[in-house]
Amino acid sequence: MTIDEAFKAGHTKLRLEKWALPEDHIELYDAGNGYLGPWVHFHSPLLDKPHPIFIGDAEQEIDWVPYSAALPPQPQPRPAESDAAKPVTKEQENSR
Repeated sequence: MTIDEAFKAGHTKLRLEKWALPEDHIELYDAGNGYLGPWVHFHSPLLDKPHPIFIGDAEQEIDWVPYSAALPPQPQPRPAESDAAKPVTKEQENSR
């Protein structure tokens, strides 16, 4: 399926099955009056924000498939280590 065919069929999110992460996908946008915009956004859990990509040939026959899963929540920064999680030094052990 081409990007253009997918857009005309009402799909707004597509992916290639050969992509490494199953959450990776592109999002299509309506430029107005039902026309596909020249830019798509690439979404991946490895990115902080969607990456814009210019599409030059939306009619090129590539094995695009509709993507319907939601992007999982972005990983949160790890909390700082608590004192209880830090290893005990010999000095601390001897002072007990």
